[in-house]
Amino acid sequence: MSKKLLFILLFAGVSLANSTPELTANPRPLNPEGLVNNPFEYTDLIGRMDCYSGNGWFSANDFEATTAGVITQTTIWVIQSVAPSSVDLHFYDGGSGGPGSLVGIASGSAALTDTGYDNWGYDLYQCVIALDSDYAISAGYHWVTIDPMGGYYHWLASAHDGTWGSEAYYSGNGGGSWSSSTSQWGSAYEGFWVIESSESAIEEATWGQIKAAHTFADER
Repeated sequence: MSKKLLFILLFAGVSLANSTPELTANPRPLNPEGLVNNPFEYTDLIGRMDCYSGNGWFSANDFEATTAGVITQTTIWVIQSVAPSSVDLHFYDGGSGGPGSLVGIASGSAALTDTGYDNWGYDLYQCVIALDSDYAISAGYHWVTIDPMGGYYHWLASAHDGTWGSEAYYSGNGGGSWSSSTSQWGSAYEGFWVIESSESAIEEATWGQIKAAHTFADER
């Protein structure tokens, strides 16, 4: 091998190593099959969305499933103001213009892990919501809200970049009506979450820079 060719190969190897992105604050293992991944990055944090049904405050993100499946687990990133007794996921139909009708509710328990970051004077947590039972979901467009029962979360958000689907939506009256995050907070938000699947069954419609985790399995 000539010295010139050896130099080119070594230079290419160094360039590739330097271009590898750093992964931060993503403690959960990721399933490489059918994965739609929008993990938390502290540097992309721009806001927080209220999740407090005591005042009728719901925040919703959208995703699109290409086949039917079941949801077993969801992960978001939050500030916890009041610890809930349990957490409900509210599922709505609708399209890119916001949530439509409520079609189902799944209940589960939440486990918080401190990310090591803080903002606005609060610790920031990864929140894994394990459902009490699998929630069957059809192919198509879906919206999901997080309801910490008896508790109060701020769902951490990044900027919506317009690549996938709609920005997050907000309701101040328990889902009776919805407005875009731009209308509510002056910025197009994306709630941080990650969606995992056992096959290519789901695409995230509100991609942004992070969201939280829906673990999918084939219908049983």
